[in-house]
Amino acid sequence: MGRIFVGIGFGAIQTGLFLREAQRSGNFDRYVVAMRRQNLAKALSDRGTVTVNIAMHDGIVVETYTDIEARCLSVKEDLVSLQQDLLAAHEISVAVSSVDDYVSDHPNSLHRLIAQAIAGKMRGEGPKVLIYSSENHNEAASLLQQAILSALPETDHATANKVFQTVDTVIGKMSRVIRDQDEIAQAALAPSFDGGDEAFLVEAFNNILVSQVDPARSSGRAISQLVEKADLTPFEHAKIHGHNATHAGFAYVGQVLGLKWMADVAAIPEVFSFFRDAFLEESGEALIRLHGGKDPLFTSDGYRAYVDDLLARMANPWLRDTCERIGRDVSRKLGWDDRLIGTIRLVRSQNISAERYGFAALAAFETLGNGPEIMIKSWMKSGASATEAEEMADFLNALQSDYHTWRTGLPNPTETHIGNHGTKRNIE
Repeated sequence: MGRIFVGIGFGAIQTGLFLREAQRSGNFDRYVVAMRRQNLAKALSDRGTVTVNIAMHDGIVVETYTDIEARCLSVKEDLVSLQQDLLAAHEISVAVSSVDDYVSDHPNSLHRLIAQAIAGKMRGEGPKVLIYSSENHNEAASLLQQAILSALPETDHATANKVFQTVDTVIGKMSRVIRDQDEIAQAALAPSFDGGDEAFLVEAFNNILVSQVDPARSSGRAISQLVEKADLTPFEHAKIHGHNATHAGFAYVGQVLGLKWMADVAAIPEVFSFFRDAFLEESGEALIRLHGGKDPLFTSDGYRAYVDDLLARMANPWLRDTCERIGRDVSRKLGWDDRLIGTIRLVRSQNISAERYGFAALAAFETLGNGPEIMIKSWMKSGASATEAEEMADFLNALQSDYHTWRTGLPNPTETHIGNHGTKRNIE
């Protein structure tokens, strides 16, 4: 029997990245996906296909993936089948909402399901397995490994670690699950299956980084599109302190200007150039100083190419991304180690001005209707000293006057109807 791919979680990243690239590789014989929604699992089982909309620079390409086997995590018969699937799997993609979803009190908690399969692999009943952790957390692979091992006897841990490996990912691929029926109709998006009530929309970008794979602990990596890196830390920094910080800046400025679409924010020249400068001169300079010599990305030319590629992708109207979606959960994104405050801290630690990202943070606070003081206690709970937290609030407050002068000086924005024209190509 050939290689088996199993995906746990069924959102845009699972479908538009891991399932897509597993099928495109031509290296697997079976494709199994597990999810909690019983109606979706049944629909996929009945049809054996799932459809994804790919946002290109000039339109939408519709791709349909076939021979899909679906399992519902709340159906007993499906769980029995899934346990056999996991035991036989060569590669597993875990793409759930958060690392907090790895462990629950439920008997069918994700970590227990995988641990049961690992126990069988230890007995020689299935192949070694490579497990991708796709959650947006720098230590996701380590947390998943610890969770799996916690469901096994401690005396088995050394042997277990010889038959599975969890690897981290840096996923710079922007994606959406769209459930608004009016938007699906307006954009002429294909639903995930005929008669379905949601549409997967992902960008075409697929340069996804993963930790170095240890062939002694797994059956190797057959999703050929993925790129292995011996040390993902510099690239994780580029993702959160470059990509995520700038993306958030566009979103919050868009929100205070009353805009809906990210593409409309990026279409304002003054905003686009402002955040390009932040990306290059604040994030870029800091990361080059910190990681220079580790990879061609962390050079002036390499980082400039990274910036211009990402900004073009963020401005892609066919992705139909909204300021509200990118800016959701504002307090978390203003966290001490997160994309805005964390980036300001990183940039200033390299003796570089962080005023532009300071403006982005102030736009986020404006959406909350509060000043930086509201986050001081939260920052302290996350590890900041009282002095550090108060100094951050003081830094941001000192920028308030300049920020408001800049923001009120921006041109009156114009909303457009985006991403609902052009041609659509079907790929079976």
